[in-house]
Amino acid sequence: MGIGILIATATGTLQQALLVSFLMMFPITFLSGTLVPIDSMPVRLQYAAELSPVRHYMDVVRLLAMFAIGSVLIGWAWWRLTRGLG
Repeated sequence: MGIGILIATATGTLQQALLVSFLMMFPITFLSGTLVPIDSMPVRLQYAAELSPVRHYMDVVRLLAMFAIGSVLIGWAWWRLTRGLG
């Protein structure tokens, strides 16, 4: 959101803001690790990927997804176990 506000304050028109945001967000998305694994990038790009906020966001999203899936599966297993014992 901060990047969007910065772009909006630095540009004069909507068209300029859209163009600048596209030109900024493409490299940020590329360096996030969602399109290309970070381990397969050159070392300099790996360091640059650490600066990408999207990379860290994707790490958090993966953790939350794993937690949600694990919670549902453990809850379902617990429910089946208690139903089978009772």
